[in-house]
Amino acid sequence: TVTAAYDALGSISLTLNSLTNGSSPVSCALAAPVTSASVTITQYPDLVSVRTGTFNAGGNPVNPTAFNTVAPPAPATLAPSTTIPAANVAGTTTACQYHATDGYGQEYIYAIPEASAAVSTANSNDYFDWTVSGAGGTIVAGGDGIGSRFVRVRWTGTGTGTVDVVQQNNQPPAAGGGPFTGSCNTTMTSLSVTVNPIPAAFTPSQYQWQGAAVGVSHDACENQTINITISGLASGTQVQLYQINQVANSGGVGFGYTNPTTLPSPIQTAGGAGTVTFTINTGSITPGTILPAWQDITVQFVTVNQNNCGRTTGLVSPVLRVWDTPANPVATGPTPVCPNKITHPNALINAAGIPIPGAYTYTISNLSSYPSGTMFAWQIRDAGSVLLTPGPDYTITLSSSGGYINNNAAIRFGKHLDAVSPLTIEVA
Repeated sequence: TVTAAYDALGSISLTLNSLTNGSSPVSCALAAPVTSASVTITQYPDLVSVRTGTFNAGGNPVNPTAFNTVAPPAPATLAPSTTIPAANVAGTTTACQYHATDGYGQEYIYAIPEASAAVSTANSNDYFDWTVSGAGGTIVAGGDGIGSRFVRVRWTGTGTGTVDVVQQNNQPPAAGGGPFTGSCNTTMTSLSVTVNPIPAAFTPSQYQWQGAAVGVSHDACENQTINITISGLASGTQVQLYQINQVANSGGVGFGYTNPTTLPSPIQTAGGAGTVTFTINTGSITPGTILPAWQDITVQFVTVNQNNCGRTTGLVSPVLRVWDTPANPVATGPTPVCPNKITHPNALINAAGIPIPGAYTYTISNLSSYPSGTMFAWQIRDAGSVLLTPGPDYTITLSSSGGYINNNAAIRFGKHLDAVSPLTIEVA
């Protein structure tokens, strides 16, 4: 009867060299040794006192080390890395807090490697007893059982957690305990896990629209490009702009808004200055029946920090109000005209019997393109685009009607302007 474990696999033979009388201490040597037939010994590998952690058998992983249950919000592509690291037998590792709504629902798989990389089923009959404690650690997959060499853990808190496992061998000799009738067992060295929080939501003071003060809303015209900068980031933090939100608008029948910005944006990584900058198009407005027309927008981000922890909510910029570009005012009135300025300088000489024409009247003909209360400004340029000066070159009297301001102009032209004609009346 063989009662000792053997350290090597293979075949052995038992050799009988002598016999001892059971009732007297007489030992008689045999005339010749008696050797048994060859006996094959099959042994499970020794229990290995290795540390659990984010690694797998022999550097040939079976399970991923990070398991994300929440995908980034479409169309974002930025997410925490799930790249499996090299085999890790260190006593410490890191993880990220689990958050299903604000984060990526990050969970972690910890596994026991095989005793030998060449033996893929060495522990298939052994029993594993797992314990996870601290930092709100909860086992959500794997755990206690025969051949259960891994656990998937959700860390709902932060701080330090631990992962422990007892491996119970199913082969004799008996040692007591475990689900088997007597078994060898060993406790693996505890793994210490530092659980980091997910990134905090960006505060208003971290945003700045181009041309605006830090942390405030801003105004811009349609069909332009504008930058937004996020500051106060740790070096190595990744940020991606993935959504433009239409918050509110002027409305009215026929109102429409489109934005051609390509989403998601390229992923930006903060450097030593702790800032990232994104460029968007302000979009195009089709005015409705309510004027002036405008659209309020915000831009939204996802982020993964230097600890590989991610956040998907609370990353919305201050409002950018996009204004419709007004239609060009159209001034209509007489053309051609005669000099008719009656005050110096450049006034006509008031000769007896020769009447001087009255002021020429010009009006804005497309007032329906503007809301009531719109104010207009007038100026005149000569044929060389030189801006003329009211007083010396011409006189202008503005008047208002129909709920608009300065939408009518009575103009007298200096006698010298025929030499620089044709003139251009500009209205803004």
